[in-house]
Amino acid sequence: MGYLSASQSSEAQLEIEIYPNPAQSEITICSSLAESTIAEITDMFGNVVLSTELSSPKTNVDITSVAAGIYFVKVNSRIFNFIKR
Repeated sequence: MGYLSASQSSEAQLEIEIYPNPAQSEITICSSLAESTIAEITDMFGNVVLSTELSSPKTNVDITSVAAGIYFVKVNSRIFNFIKR
């Protein structure tokens, strides 16, 4: 089980952690954002397959409806990837 994390240096520092990676039925997105925002999960072609609100520092996202493959999570213009088994 792996973790994906990233940080961005700016006035408002953004730290995101997505786990497990790879995932099977659920991913957890941990965010340092003070206000709620939207996370979009897209496939390799840029199609949005899921969209969820990140309204707390830790959000669980059910991905059982998503086929196996490589996906990208976009949060506040930052893009992260994860693998669904």
